[in-house]
Amino acid sequence: MLDQVEKIDAIIVGASGGIGRALKAELAAQPNFSSVESFDRQHFPEFDLTRPESFVPQFSDWQEQGRRFNLAIIATGALIIDGVPPERRFAELESANMANHFALNAIGPAMLIQQLLPLMPRNDPAAIAALSARVGSIEDNQLGGWVSYRAAKTALNQIIRTASIEWTRKNQESALLAIHPGTVDTRLTSGYAHPKKVSAEVAAKKILRTILSAKPQMSGGFYDNEGQSIPF
Repeated sequence: MLDQVEKIDAIIVGASGGIGRALKAELAAQPNFSSVESFDRQHFPEFDLTRPESFVPQFSDWQEQGRRFNLAIIATGALIIDGVPPERRFAELESANMANHFALNAIGPAMLIQQLLPLMPRNDPAAIAALSARVGSIEDNQLGGWVSYRAAKTALNQIIRTASIEWTRKNQESALLAIHPGTVDTRLTSGYAHPKKVSAEVAAKKILRTILSAKPQMSGGFYDNEGQSIPF
């Protein structure tokens, strides 16, 4: 879809993170790349994903100015919040930590999608993608543990699915996607070994290829970085 568009105007939320930086660099290498807006604390110091009032005014200003993006990537998320690692057992579940995960990994992206949709074109090809995680798949969960993170990512997938239905009614050339980036060698995964961990640069190439080639019928789906569907 977007790989056939001559001019891509993009916004990356979380562009200062490991995957976000790599996505920005990969976008810049695309022949149909036009511009990219980096929305992160480096460029907008007041930005706090858990506080909509810290970012809604900027998005409202862009809307009033007629600013438009045909690609938006939400490259945010956290596995460890306030120093609390993922739960190994259900007995370790704490309400405050669970609330923090929902605030950062589900509610924050939901509010961002709400603000991004008015900035996307009504008729031309457009895509929004948010980084999810395979552990958010209910069907794929065979190990247990990581309750708060898993549940928040599952919620994010539902948020994306629901928003995509409404957006498709307004733009049938659109795709709203949940993307599992793979196990990427970033600060988020630094304390966890994985035999298939890849660099942010490799992950970014795969993620962007999946997003740019996404078809409207993929909207609302959950995919890995190769574009393969992951069960909810």
